[in-house]
Amino acid sequence: MATSDIDALEKSGIELKRESERFLNFSLSLLLNSDFKTIAQSHTNTFYERFQTAEDDLNPYWKAYCQLNNRLDYLDVNSRDYQETEKCCAEAKAEHDERQKVVHRLYSEYHQALKDTGPILFFKVEYLEVIILKYRDIASAILADIKRIKGGCS
Repeated sequence: MATSDIDALEKSGIELKRESERFLNFSLSLLLNSDFKTIAQSHTNTFYERFQTAEDDLNPYWKAYCQLNNRLDYLDVNSRDYQETEKCCAEAKAEHDERQKVVHRLYSEYHQALKDTGPILFFKVEYLEVIILKYRDIASAILADIKRIKGGCS
């Protein structure tokens, strides 16, 4: 770019340096005061609460199924009561399984939210500061080279 459009390179260098310095002077202090762990956890908590509520609501359906299933152990296989209980047991199991699908879906959403917020949870402002400092230094070096080139030095 220095050989084909040095003015555009200079403009880009000036803009990069200006934005780097603006970040270091103003935005960095805002980020240093941010609690990224709390931000990440507040986001995932809503997913966890929905999952936990659905899981808690699932327990009575499992208990109902287990009670019916246990009752089958004490009934005569050939009795009418066994057949009716077996039918109720199958219905209870089907109802539980349908609700369990919702619990699994909500858990998947919660797990995805955990994965999505991982970078925020472990974000270190200091690392970003180092990158921005490097950008500023690169821009300064480019501008110094352009000044030397335009001044006739090689």
